[in-house]
Amino acid sequence: MDDFIELADLHTATDYADKNSVKNANVVADKMSEIVNSLNSSTEVEKYLSLLTHPNAGSWVAFLLADLSTISKKQKDLCIKKVKSIADGDDVNSFGAQMWLSERGF
Repeated sequence: MDDFIELADLHTATDYADKNSVKNANVVADKMSEIVNSLNSSTEVEKYLSLLTHPNAGSWVAFLLADLSTISKKQKDLCIKKVKSIADGDDVNSFGAQMWLSERGF
């Protein structure tokens, strides 16, 4: 989990005006996705759900876990709740969350 948090922190520091920074952010995002996709038990998922309140990792956990077909309805509901809270804002992250929810029928 520490690796995931470190990756989320790195992604947060992305300078979108710098092509190399954006390229690195994409690599970091792929690594976070790989970590989540490697979770193979409900217990592992629960550990990552504890990060939902983390300032940088929380949103990544919500989006990535919610797309897993192997999580329980309760776990998915927690993730969707987090994404909906992100969507309630008025910044670019909120717009992205709104699109994500709409694409998935929420």
